Amino acid sequence: MTTLPAELVDTILDIIATNGDLQTLGICALVSPDWLTRTRFHMFSKLKLTPIRAKGFAELVLAPNCTFSNMVEQVVLGHFGCGGCEQQGGVPLQDVVPLLRTLIRVSVLRFENTDWTTIPPPQQSAIVKNFAHISSVQALHLDNATFHDLRDVVRLCATFPRLNHLGAQIHFTKYTEHAIAAALSLQLPASLRTIELGTHDSIAVILSCLAKNALKTTIQSLSLQNLSFAQVHYVQNALDALGSNLRHLILGFSQRKYEVAGIAPWPAYQPEGTSPCFEDIEKSRPNPSPITTLATTTAIPNFMEQLSSRHIEVLEIQLPIRGVGDLEAIEWHRVQDVLLGGRFPNVKNAVVDIQLVSEVQAPLLGLHEVKRDVQKVLVTQMGLLNKKGMLRIQI
Repeated sequence: MTTLPAELVDTILDIIATNGDLQTLGICALVSPDWLTRTRFHMFSKLKLTPIRAKGFAELVLAPNCTFSNMVEQVVLGHFGCGGCEQQGGVPLQDVVPLLRTLIRVSVLRFENTDWTTIPPPQQSAIVKNFAHISSVQALHLDNATFHDLRDVVRLCATFPRLNHLGAQIHFTKYTEHAIAAALSLQLPASLRTIELGTHDSIAVILSCLAKNALKTTIQSLSLQNLSFAQVHYVQNALDALGSNLRHLILGFSQRKYEVAGIAPWPAYQPEGTSPCFEDIEKSRPNPSPITTLATTTAIPNFMEQLSSRHIEVLEIQLPIRGVGDLEAIEWHRVQDVLLGGRFPNVKNAVVDIQLVSEVQAPLLGLHEVKRDVQKVLVTQMGLLNKKGMLRIQI
């Protein structure tokens, strides 16, 4: 048998894993011990559990000859506490979490489509107590998760002593003003270094908490997605409070009507009893809903003109577009004026991150030509930033 270079084998297996072909990975694992090491990493490093899948996981992880418990690095817990999943024969969250204590290398924990409010308080306490045994967690993501208010989130964060990243796409059952009032006396963990927020509730409430109690935090990077003009005062208050620690600010806009701040509907629960526990759970962000007119024509410069910080060194603007025309409609020269006019005196890099949504990438258009046109529009409208070497364009 011809021996392939190890680098080539790793590349082949990485491509198979990227395509999500677990069956082929399983076959490759049988070729040789060298192939087994790489395939096991891809097959077991990411674990996704729902109430239905958790039954099979329990049988595997509790087996005396279980060999993957030291390979799982990322755990996703989805659809717990919503849609009556447990009533369909699934395992409730409070019975799943103790099983995770055997996973000694978990660094990323993600909740998806989870309603914490449906879990009785005694069971919440038991869940938090068991999470305390997973001390290796460094990143916590709460995606489309529902809580009563920020107290539940803070209690969950405080469980992980090494936590340095919080991603929160969350909703609160309390009215925003009441959730903010409850958050003002709370303190996020001092270990946090990066925060990413993507819903109106998370932006309003968590930024208000940071603005009130920022002295004990050292947040270095703040990412805000799906921004609306109504949130600008929360952002500015947080910038003032976080002070010199905060050096990287990401402002994410989407093509939607900014006057409307609604809650996305819950995805319907799909029974997954036959699906494997282990799979590639990386997913791209959903494309924005198409609208007839571009809502961001003046929204981005209007938003930017209300902000200022003497400490931000990298300011990044993220925006999905359907075509170059969307980009041309935005008054980028006003954004340049903000960055060079003294509101951000220490900015060294201004990054514009453009996401081309699927319809832009039609074969007739040619992706290369679209990228070239995007570069041309931004360089033309922000030529002074470009000449100073401050402009960075990512597509």
